[in-house]
Amino acid sequence: MLFDHPWILVFLYGNGTGVPLFDYDEWPWMDYLDQRGDLLLIDPEYVYHATHGDRNDVVEVQEGDFAHDVFGFEELIVNAEDQDTVYYCDDPVDPIGGSFSSTPFDVYPARVLGALYNYQIRPSDYVIEQGDAIGVFYGENNGYYYATRYVRPDGGKSVFFAFDFLSQGAELTSLGSDTTKMGIQAGMTPDAIAVFKNILTGYIGPYESTTLFSSSLDVQPNSFHLDRNVPNPFNPSTQVSFELLTPGRVSVKVYNVTGQEVATLFEGSVAAGTRTLIFDGSGLASGVYLCRMEAGGIVQTRKMLLVK
Repeated sequence: MLFDHPWILVFLYGNGTGVPLFDYDEWPWMDYLDQRGDLLLIDPEYVYHATHGDRNDVVEVQEGDFAHDVFGFEELIVNAEDQDTVYYCDDPVDPIGGSFSSTPFDVYPARVLGALYNYQIRPSDYVIEQGDAIGVFYGENNGYYYATRYVRPDGGKSVFFAFDFLSQGAELTSLGSDTTKMGIQAGMTPDAIAVFKNILTGYIGPYESTTLFSSSLDVQPNSFHLDRNVPNPFNPSTQVSFELLTPGRVSVKVYNVTGQEVATLFEGSVAAGTRTLIFDGSGLASGVYLCRMEAGGIVQTRKMLLVK
């Protein structure tokens, strides 16, 4: 058993996982992320599958795009040719990669029958400008980040890996006398296990320490729902609706990304049912704002984009 505690997070792993790069209103996991949920994405072809761009294309993202809002990115590259196979962490106390500041995470060459064997290196994406994200692993040769971590404005955490440390770091074993026929040995290498455990225990944290849900509340997590504001983006006003299944006290407030309260849309007791509020941003600057609803100690948050 690797872990002693349960974790709650969205973990997506593969080549082309379908995670959005730009528009994300219809992405099925956004309700969870909007409640400060955590996300781990391991996808060497995240940008390629989202754009189907040409190799070495630079893709810019900005406020309102998924890759910017959820991962903190500004620029990424599609399936770059100048790939690295050795990755370092430049911060010895980083909660995910700190132990690899002097000894790198090396995914090639892999060990086969006691010998070393280089198998084909596939192009992958990497981050050119990580923006507000913190770089975790950078390539030994090109110096760009292949792994990042980011605490979103609402407190949720996002971790991105553009190199497959789970299987690329696994030992290979021959399937016969022909050493070109390879198979991945069951289990992960100690380095891969260390990184995975660091993500969960050193950065995300166990379920019982999270503030996403509470077990001693008179309002259950599924007893109310805060809808996305319409329209979004907006200028200067937008509608915010929520549904309450049981009567209770509700607070709906708007904050800027620094955590400063800019408006109170509703504060008080309300009967069960649906209620629609108006947020007027006439006196505010363009940018991302967070609509936060609290009922019985449970919180839901929605991002709103004011564009003037």
